[in-house]
Amino acid sequence: LTLDGEEIWQNRELVFPPTHGNGGSPMILGNQIVFTCDGGDAPYVAALDRETGSVLWRSERPVDAQRKFSFATPVAFSVNGQTQIIAPGSDCVSGLDPKTGERLWTFEASGFSVVPKPMPVGGKLVYCTGFMQPSLIALEPGSEANGWQPKEAWRVSRNVPKTPPNIVDGDAIVMVSEEGIVTRVSDADGDVIYRK
Repeated sequence: LTLDGEEIWQNRELVFPPTHGNGGSPMILGNQIVFTCDGGDAPYVAALDRETGSVLWRSERPVDAQRKFSFATPVAFSVNGQTQIIAPGSDCVSGLDPKTGERLWTFEASGFSVVPKPMPVGGKLVYCTGFMQPSLIALEPGSEANGWQPKEAWRVSRNVPKTPPNIVDGDAIVMVSEEGIVTRVSDADGDVIYRK
């Protein structure tokens, strides 16, 4: 829509069976609108042309999670000079080529109904795995030489939020669990600085 509320375009090509609706937000990257479509079946990430609304690409999720629905907002992250779209979903997080939607890498970890947005922190990518046994995982980015595959730097599995977003404060990550526990962890090694 224009700022006056007049329709510029609409797209009804992309459909999926939502579970509780789509909780993620679209991300604007250059001429693209990128968003997740992680419903109850056949989840994927898609990009539309922001001027015309036409589908630029669609990237299917690479794992067959038992519970496929998630609600995360993708982010753009510079990995060794290459911009990648980081899109967490059920049982995985992937790095996608923004031009084509090609999946450059996937890191698998159990969890579904993923809500918190991933964050670049201290040169790492930090994300939450979602429901059941939530973990906060920090990934060291890969490079073209190793197929862009990241490796796990550290993991925190106590008092990790399933829904609230995390924040970065200096060289630490602060998170608040659903139980009201505030935890501050070092972005260098995941060590708990305090838990209150």
